[in-house]
Amino acid sequence: MSITKDYFVSCSYDLYAGPNEVRDFIEQATPESPMQYLHGIGMMLPAFEQKLEGLKEGETFDFELTPENGYGERFSDRVVPLDYKIFCDEDGKFDEEHVFVGARVPMQTADGQRIEGQVIDMNNEKVTLDFNHPLAGMHLHFSGKILEAHVASEDERAEIEALLHPHGGSCGCGCHDEDGEGGCEGGCCGGCH
Repeated sequence: MSITKDYFVSCSYDLYAGPNEVRDFIEQATPESPMQYLHGIGMMLPAFEQKLEGLKEGETFDFELTPENGYGERFSDRVVPLDYKIFCDEDGKFDEEHVFVGARVPMQTADGQRIEGQVIDMNNEKVTLDFNHPLAGMHLHFSGKILEAHVASEDERAEIEALLHPHGGSCGCGCHDEDGEGGCEGGCCGGCH
């Protein structure tokens, strides 16, 4: 059966990425720990899904996505210096446990959208965050194999739906309470309920 919309797909792959001909190893999905998704519902990059469309279980793939078809170009206006004090508690102590060069820090836009930035520089006045996707501006080279491809069962759909839309009020930061009602109350990410 060929991969098409609403198919459950399980695949292994190696991903290499780079801004030009030189590619660095990024990640691997192995047969023991494959990447699994529902095809055609927006879980994956559209161009990735287009490349797998029509493939069958057992077939291999090897393709490259340009930045335009991947995570877009890098934009300099998404590199933002922020006041150091934003990352201090009410006593003025800096959160060095979570904020350091290389750390990915959850933030929130003025309109409430949750975003993540990577700390790329810091001093006693500013913490500079890069809000570009880590793979923005990169050519993505995928090489792998289709391990499973079939019409998704109700159980597979429910499992993936649960991953996409977890129950309870937690923001996903790991601070929910026992009844699934949220729980950070102004803590780690600004007060989910």
